[in-house]
Amino acid sequence: MKISLNWLKDYVDLELTPEKIGEILTSTGLEVESIEKRNI
Repeated sequence: MKISLNWLKDYVDLELTPEKIGEILTSTGLEVESIEKRNI
């Protein structure tokens, strides 16, 4: 499942980098396959 960082920030106060968030999610048992950076 893909989740937008902006969508996630609507629900959780995040001051961390996407990479650090990925590490935290992985340490809690959720798999983070990759982090995609998009310039829109």
